Amino acid sequence: MRLVAGLGNPGIEYSGTRHNVGFMVVDYLARKNGVTFSKSAAWNSELGRWSGIPLL
Repeated sequence: MRLVAGLGNPGIEYSGTRHNVGFMVVDYLARKNGVTFSKSAAWNSELGRWSGIPLL
């Protein structure tokens, strides 16, 4: 399993700002590589898979 951390701030006032650049980078890389994430209540996060590698 690989941990991918894309930090950001919640709230509409931070949408598209430098405060969410970590989230935007992870979102861009996921879209570019066809990775989709699904919410995991057990991990309180989102899980995905890329080239057979589990992502957290």
